[in-house]
Amino acid sequence: MKIAYTLYRVSTKQQVDRVKNDIPLQREACREFAQKMGWIIGKEFYERGVSGFKVSADKRDAIHDLKEAVLR
Repeated sequence: MKIAYTLYRVSTKQQVDRVKNDIPLQREACREFAQKMGWIIGKEFYERGVSGFKVSADKRDAIHDLKEAVLR
């Protein structure tokens, strides 16, 4: 069985579900897709309120963490 990592991101704090401090729609869609493909989600990464346009990938912690996890 394959292991997948997911990265959920919203560009503003207002887009985050305040009750769960989560990104529910993206997470639900990724989990359904992984199940359909027969994959296990090994780890989930989050970027809450980080603009992908204003902040380069080099300065985004979640991108670094994801890259490190994949390389291991």
